[in-house]
Amino acid sequence: MLDLAQRQAGGWLPLAAMDKVAKIVGVAPMRVYEVATFYTMFNREKVGKVSKGERCWERCERYEFEDVPSNGI
Repeated sequence: MLDLAQRQAGGWLPLAAMDKVAKIVGVAPMRVYEVATFYTMFNREKVGKVSKGERCWERCERYEFEDVPSNGI
């Protein structure tokens, strides 16, 4: 239900949507908040067109960090 609420809200999960889900499911709103904040698939704020990971990748390409060692050092 949270996924559906997030899609209907335009890609993020407002507090009002979580309250509505809690009412429909019959649980305390805090339980829904806990789930929404635990899983990274739920966005608690409006999101832009590009994710943080994509911005990092573009930044790395811009500075030509293609020769980063595979062992992370």
